[in-house]
Amino acid sequence: MALAPDFDFVNQKAFQAKLKLIQSKVDNLTLPLKLISKDFFKSQRAIWQLKGPGAYTHLAVGTITQKQNQGINPYPALFRTGLLKGSMTNPGHSLAINEVINKRTLIMGTKVEYGQYHQRGNSNLPRRPFLFIGPEAPQKVADIVKDKGKGRLERWVGILDNFMAATLRKAFK
Repeated sequence: MALAPDFDFVNQKAFQAKLKLIQSKVDNLTLPLKLISKDFFKSQRAIWQLKGPGAYTHLAVGTITQKQNQGINPYPALFRTGLLKGSMTNPGHSLAINEVINKRTLIMGTKVEYGQYHQRGNSNLPRRPFLFIGPEAPQKVADIVKDKGKGRLERWVGILDNFMAATLRKAFK
C-alpha cells in the first residue's frame, strides 16, 4: 500500500498568512462581548418592570405591608432601594460588574451584597434569581418576564456568529 505523497497548497503561504490574520482577529472578542453586555443589561430591565410576581414566589403579606407603609410598591419583588436594580440594569452603575478582560472574557453581575440571597434564596427568603447567563437564561427570563427575555442566548450566539462571519469576510478579501 502506497502512502499519499506530501503536497503543498498552491497558495500555502498566503493561506497561512490568512489563518494567522483570522486568529489575531478572533483572539480579540472585545466588540461582540461589549454587544452581549449591552443586550444583557437591556434585557435585565424587564425583570424590574413586573407589576406582579411573574414566575417568582409571591411576597409575604408582611413584606407587602411593610413596603406599602414605606410608600414603595410591593412589586417588582426585587425592588426596594433601587441599588440591585441599578446595578443589574445600568452597566455604568457604581455597583454593576461589567468588564471585558483579556479580550475573551466578559464578567457581568452586581456588587450588591444582598443580591446573593435573592439569587440563591435562604431560610428567610425564597429564591428569586435575577442573574441568568447560561443555557437556562432564555427560558428562566421568559418565564419571569412573560416572554420579553426569550431568545437571549440565541441573540448572543448570533452576535458572535455575525462577528466571526464579518472577520472571515475581511480576512479573505
